[in-house]
Amino acid sequence: MSIRCSILAGVVAIFAGATSAHADQPSIRFEEGSLISPSAANQYYNNQVGGLSARSAKTEFDPRIAELSLALGGDPVRIDTYIRENIESTPHFGLQKGAVGAYLDRAGTAFDQAELMVDLVRASGGQARYVYGTVSMTSAQIRDAFGLSASVDLTDFFADGGVPATVGGTSTFSHVWVEVEIAPGDWRVFDPFLKMHVWHDGMNLPGYMGFNPGQATSTLLAGSTTGSSSGVPWRQGVSSISAGSLLGSTSTAMLNALETDAQLIGIEMLEFVGGRELSGDALVAASSATHPFAASQTAVWTGEIPNALRTELRVFTPTLNASTPIGELYLDEVYGSRITLGVFALNGSATTRM
Repeated sequence: MSIRCSILAGVVAIFAGATSAHADQPSIRFEEGSLISPSAANQYYNNQVGGLSARSAKTEFDPRIAELSLALGGDPVRIDTYIRENIESTPHFGLQKGAVGAYLDRAGTAFDQAELMVDLVRASGGQARYVYGTVSMTSAQIRDAFGLSASVDLTDFFADGGVPATVGGTSTFSHVWVEVEIAPGDWRVFDPFLKMHVWHDGMNLPGYMGFNPGQATSTLLAGSTTGSSSGVPWRQGVSSISAGSLLGSTSTAMLNALETDAQLIGIEMLEFVGGRELSGDALVAASSATHPFAASQTAVWTGEIPNALRTELRVFTPTLNASTPIGELYLDEVYGSRITLGVFALNGSATTRM
């Protein structure tokens, strides 16, 4: 059996299962595409079945979403705050795990989080819609929004997530956000995905530990020998005792520094090891009439996100028909559910169904 998940976003394809040459060997392959512009991406999506036209709006909501909406009182500001404080932003493009998946995993793409907010508002009888387009931000703003260190290359960052973008002093990327009608005819912007962060570089831990890059590896491999057998390389005589002794001495040095160094006493964990945290300005675009960053609108969807922007799951069985899938599902519809593959008798012959 082979499961193929294809996403234009990133142009990432995952193949798990058999190939015709190695039918009994599981395998996985990752494919990576170059960065594409928002206009090129839109041209591609518009050429797909249904293009960038919205699907019909849902009439029923997952019970977990309905319960959460009730708990939040259907209030768009409380819903926006909930998503900001509880759902991690995944910098990938397109609808992947959907509203339920973002709620379950506490993480999701801009599309997943937008669907979660729209569903939470609509489940309580409110009016909400999607706005698809582009947002332009400076490099500093992008790093703050995604909690990126200065060493991260933005071209690679967008390309790895399959996010259509043009990168420069000010970068423009494809994005989706939400508008909620808080009073008749009064639509306000909410963008819970863009969470502004403060980046902490952390302390010089190797310096406090007396630890040099590569020291553990060189200690571990000191005195070991290498060779090969039938073309397979091997190494023997690895000194785990010496490496353990090194790690013990460096950890002791770190503990001593934590107990005696004035700079480290009482320090917060993020300041110590480095990382990101939401800033006091995390509530970006909470109930404002316009988006806080330079935004350009391509489409407004009063229904659901188009199929062209959803992640499709196709299941193939090479023994029956390697080119025709036995089942096609959208990942956001089944995320968190169990999928059963079975063989059934149909008109006197076996057929595989999902």
